[in-house]
Amino acid sequence: MEYRKKYIESTSGFSKKLFWKTAAVVLFLFCVNLSLTVSAYTGNDEFNRLMQLSEKWESISPDTSIKYADSALSIAKSSNNQRLIALSLQRKSKALIQKNRHKQALKLLQLAKKINDSIYSDDNSKKIKELKTTFETEKKEKEIQLLERDNELKELEIKQKRNERNLVIIAIGLFIFSGFLLYYRYRIKNKANKLLEEKNLELQKTNKELTEINRKIHRQNQELEKLKEEQKQLIAMKDKFFSIIAHDLRNPFNAILGFSQLLIDSYDKFDENKKKEFLLKIKHASEETYRLLENLLEWAQSQSNQIEMQQTELNLLSVVNEVLSVLDSEIKIKNIGISVSVSEKTTVYADINMLKTILRNLITNAVKYSFEGGEIQILDKIKNDVVTICIADKGTGISPENRKKLFRTDEKFKAVGTANEKGTGLGLVLCKEFVEKNNGKIWVESEEGKGSTFCFTLLRK
Repeated sequence: MEYRKKYIESTSGFSKKLFWKTAAVVLFLFCVNLSLTVSAYTGNDEFNRLMQLSEKWESISPDTSIKYADSALSIAKSSNNQRLIALSLQRKSKALIQKNRHKQALKLLQLAKKINDSIYSDDNSKKIKELKTTFETEKKEKEIQLLERDNELKELEIKQKRNERNLVIIAIGLFIFSGFLLYYRYRIKNKANKLLEEKNLELQKTNKELTEINRKIHRQNQELEKLKEEQKQLIAMKDKFFSIIAHDLRNPFNAILGFSQLLIDSYDKFDENKKKEFLLKIKHASEETYRLLENLLEWAQSQSNQIEMQQTELNLLSVVNEVLSVLDSEIKIKNIGISVSVSEKTTVYADINMLKTILRNLITNAVKYSFEGGEIQILDKIKNDVVTICIADKGTGISPENRKKLFRTDEKFKAVGTANEKGTGLGLVLCKEFVEKNNGKIWVESEEGKGSTFCFTLLRK
């Protein structure tokens, strides 16, 4: 039994010795590999010089930096040093980023990563193979030793003491080496983290640049859409202008010429009432043509920015009464009642000619679409520094579908008045432009068959 106990203790001692020796071999191979890696980079002075020059010229002249990086890459390829090749590719990619050649830079970084991964994989495979060989060799040697020591158990106690002493020495040595290994691993990990952080910063910078490029493209697309919309508006305005000239402006002149010629040809045949009726029709057509020409000229001046705005403080009631006096004959023809509920103290800050044009067009429309004997209300509402002016009638009203076409040049909407009066839609377009030039807003509330209310706002001062 004592012999068997000594044999087991001897076997256990040899297993511990095998473990510590194997660990020492691993540590030695790791240090040798580290030394070879460092010397592969630091031993080439010309390569180092070219890499430093490339880094120095990176922000000053990316082309020069790329040139030095290519020279370093040639040296690395000539020596077939894969680590130096990866380093020179990374250096060149940084210079390419400075030139905004991000796609090519990304390809070089991917190639460098592939080379590094290959080096790392080859090194690991080699180390594993060496460790396996060492381990197998040690294992076979220990097995041979165990077989030989089967015949040397009598000398086991003396040798065991010596082995225990050696084990303590090895343990101390391994403890020291383990501390060094941990410290070195910490340094490597810290360096890797810093490198990773740098790469992340570079990636963030690249993403930021790409975001800025996308933002610029988006802005350009918006500007293009705006130009397309402006072009559409210009084409619509041109079509509107020629349509008015070709049709709406010609019709009143045809009426004037027709009635005039009829009076000339048959003047003596008509009684005084008939002559007066024709003269009133000629006057009405002339007034309609004059207002249309006024709108056309004002619209053309507005589109070419030839109207000079002169905003002043105006008494709203005075301007309303002045416009009503101009439209008096039209209002009387249809026997329309006008109710003005505008305070004598209400003032607005606007261009007087633009305000007259706005009121003239809105009141004319209210008369045009009111039934004979109807009523039109003109009123104001004041809230803080904003005055709201409304012109309401109880005429034909406007359908929801047609309300969407108002105030626009790109939509064709014409409605005949209750006395077959013609319209162009240009007056409301002009109203909208003049209201907005005076820092106001315009809108309509209407129900088909019950009438319409057109409102707009102006500032008091």
